[in-house]
Amino acid sequence: MRPRDLGEAMELAQLVEGQRHLEGETGDNSLGGSYRMTTTLLKSKEPIPDTLRGTSKEKTARRRPRDNFKKLTEIELQEKRAKGLCFRCDERCSTYPYRWLSATLVDFYVNVVAIAVWVAYKESSWLSTCFWVILLVCFGSISTCAYIVKQLFSISGQDSSQDPLQLVLLRKDGESKVNCSSVVLGRIVFSALGIIMSAIVVYTLVTDGWPFRMELLTPWMAATLIDFYINVFAISVWVFHKESTWIRAIFWVCLLICLGR
Repeated sequence: MRPRDLGEAMELAQLVEGQRHLEGETGDNSLGGSYRMTTTLLKSKEPIPDTLRGTSKEKTARRRPRDNFKKLTEIELQEKRAKGLCFRCDERCSTYPYRWLSATLVDFYVNVVAIAVWVAYKESSWLSTCFWVILLVCFGSISTCAYIVKQLFSISGQDSSQDPLQLVLLRKDGESKVNCSSVVLGRIVFSALGIIMSAIVVYTLVTDGWPFRMELLTPWMAATLIDFYINVFAISVWVFHKESTWIRAIFWVCLLICLGR
């Protein structure tokens, strides 16, 4: 019996596999018996026994269960997608699993902007400023830690009587690069970034739900969060240096940890 098309060939192969499975259960699993059975099935023109066909179907059903699968219409797919429901069940799922990762990345780069402004203030040349800003954008907190370590190593023994944080945060030459227009521009830029980031968080909460779910904790999400909080730690040190009381410093650090940006 020669199969006429690919479908019959696949069905015949499944039947042969089912027959071999039956032989294994009865203890007759020798190479010769398997070969003779395969040859008989290929050459026989008699109808295939119902027991053999039923065994093959049962094995296929065990291999690919389809009991809980239902083919949905296009309207049902759109309704489930709009409500954020799973296509196989009615439970809520993350329709766009990378929304919170995108929001975290935006939050991270807002912090990078703040650190880049400090780097631009510290550096004396635009070439070194651009170099460090590019490193911050590409490598995140790795570049932040490297720049802070560089500043700490630049402190000489003659400066030991001064505040080390002040030496790290401020320019050594004492020259001020800040003017009134820069302050106004900074207020506008960082106010706009805060409003944009707040809108992104609210939108992601509404469309994707609460972020504290195990399904969202992918390896890249975990790496981004670690990278983010290392930068938050660097900014928190500056906050503690700036604030005059511990209560206000702790208050702002808690806001940085919980709300970022």
